[in-house]
Amino acid sequence: MTMACFVSGAALFAASVHLSYVNIAPQQAGTKAWNDFVKERLRKKYGKLRVQLTTTCLIHTQYYID
Repeated sequence: MTMACFVSGAALFAASVHLSYVNIAPQQAGTKAWNDFVKERLRKKYGKLRVQLTTTCLIHTQYYID
């Protein structure tokens, strides 16, 4: 019984890791597209733009206008 619970828990964990790994690329692509959109919009509005990207928890972007 203990072994069956361990194996089923390990299988669930492996499945969740796989799904998380598969779904990360579209999320990163969406974040990059949004960052590019915001940078271009600020560049059009204010001219020259210097951007500092920092990765803390997920993605934290700081925009500086020169």
